[in-house]
Amino acid sequence: MRKIILSLSLLFAFVLFQNNQATAQNLKIGYVQVDSVASMMPAYKAASSELEGLQKVIQKNLQGESQKFQARQSELQQTAKTQAQQEQAQQELQALYAALQEKEKQAEERFNKKQNDLLFPIYEEIREAIKVVGSENNFVLILNELDGTNSSYILYSAEGTDVTDLVIKKLGL
Repeated sequence: MRKIILSLSLLFAFVLFQNNQATAQNLKIGYVQVDSVASMMPAYKAASSELEGLQKVIQKNLQGESQKFQARQSELQQTAKTQAQQEQAQQELQALYAALQEKEKQAEERFNKKQNDLLFPIYEEIREAIKVVGSENNFVLILNELDGTNSSYILYSAEGTDVTDLVIKKLGL
């Protein structure tokens, strides 16, 4: 009985090993350069241009607000002679500075929202194209070669696993 169990165990282990070996040989993993694909898309170029314009407007507005703050600061420093006037000027400057910081925060939030609104559909289109490429070409996994910080998530890749060109072709670029 022990010999039968031992024989069956060995047979099971051998079959399992063979199955894992065959499965590992059939795994197809690729990577794509998502940012590179995005930069080729006309919608991305238009979105980037719009975001650059918005950033210039925001910077100009904030620069104007900063200049107003500095002018008021100079004015108050020159006119505040008594201790009470200086304290009142300090309070006013603190309030103006807090308002300036709030405007900067709101401008940043506005820019980030616009960036998300413009870029999300573009990256969603790329994501869908990657899904189709993966399915059509029997990939088990497709990784992004670079993230927004230019840090690669690929530690090793064999030649021929870059599917960027397939994604670009799927998008018709």
